[in-house]
Amino acid sequence: MLLFSQKKTIPFNVRIKLGDEIVKVSTSSKVVGVTLDSKLNWHEHIENQVTKCKRLIFHLCRCCKLKWGLETHVLVKIWLGCIEPVLLYGCVVWVTILKSDYYVRKIE
Repeated sequence: MLLFSQKKTIPFNVRIKLGDEIVKVSTSSKVVGVTLDSKLNWHEHIENQVTKCKRLIFHLCRCCKLKWGLETHVLVKIWLGCIEPVLLYGCVVWVTILKSDYYVRKIE
């Protein structure tokens, strides 16, 4: 269960029972690859995507030996085909945070 609130704490007590189990309140949840948090500030989603891209770049460097001098057009195709789609996944939802310099620097 994920409750959305701009306040630090929820002003009321929520207890949902499913059978004999009490459903715990979570601070974030991943839905179709987009991480939603309780304040919808997208910090966790951006962190996850940037980490995923760094790992992908590392593996690409190991596989393609980028140090050996791939041509620029090949590097552009790798970027457009592998990195950019992962980094910008779900951007239609979180594009409004790009007003913040922190997130712009993080994505760059």
